[in-house]
Amino acid sequence: MCCIIFSEVHFFKPRRQYAVNEATQKYTTDKFLQVYREEPVFDGQFSNQCYQYRIREAYFHYKKKASINETLHERWSSLIFHLPYASHGKRIFTEIYQLEKDKRLPEETSDEFYDFDTLKVLAGSDEYREFVNNKIKSTQLVSGQIGNMYAASIFMSLIPELFYKKDYLKSGDIFGFIA
Repeated sequence: MCCIIFSEVHFFKPRRQYAVNEATQKYTTDKFLQVYREEPVFDGQFSNQCYQYRIREAYFHYKKKASINETLHERWSSLIFHLPYASHGKRIFTEIYQLEKDKRLPEETSDEFYDFDTLKVLAGSDEYREFVNNKIKSTQLVSGQIGNMYAASIFMSLIPELFYKKDYLKSGDIFGFIA
């Protein structure tokens, strides 16, 4: 059986390497059999992880660049996500929420700062559910009804937010657009 050697480079430039075994050794004298395909390779978990890392990086980069010392998302009335699927925003924001709660500096973060179980407990907490209900939930409604429409998803997050909170929004409210 072959094994795939997978890295971020292979996700964006889909070159695959397979370990040579008895079945594949007749095709190459190399240690690995290389395969190239023109279409992108989809790996959902890897894609989610990349998205989460880039969101965290962008969030803390903006916070540092704007010299913001307090919790940035508390300044925003809503969080408007560019969502590949409806519930993605609330799932990927758990880590940023926990980092802010723990008052961690951006340079203290790493790709595996909190384990899955820690973030799962946070996601199920009353505190995080209230946060999601106040700042994320309504932005996911239309996206959930329409389905995956990647390029338009940020606008499909904004529209219901404006509609469902039209009686509460006021001049000067700031939205955090996360894409």
